Amino acid sequence: MKKVVLSILLLGFFIHANAGVMNCTVPVYKSVPMYKIVTKNIPHKQCWDEESITPRYSNSSFSSLPNGESVVSTRCVTTKCRTVYNRVQEYVLVGYRNYAKYGCNTITKVSNCPLTQLNTVVNY
Repeated sequence: MKKVVLSILLLGFFIHANAGVMNCTVPVYKSVPMYKIVTKNIPHKQCWDEESITPRYSNSSFSSLPNGESVVSTRCVTTKCRTVYNRVQEYVLVGYRNYAKYGCNTITKVSNCPLTQLNTVVNY
């Protein structure tokens, strides 16, 4: 007897729980694109030439120094480079915010593409 009463009570509870639920499809009246600002660092090389003078001593018959050596300077050009980053900001499309109206309620849903209708569950 207890099992019969318990099963009837459980059956009544499940019927009551699903009695006020309805699945609806609501048309979308507006889809708004959502953007996000992304910052990119773009690398490029910045190069310049540096000139250096190195003295060299040599023995010659025409000496300009008291010890019989002469000074010959050599010019060396060295190219140096470093990586410099340019910062660029751009807008990237993140998704769409879709708006639909059901009665007095506005329903919103974010998606990857604009939607034409939204599926919703209505309790009554």
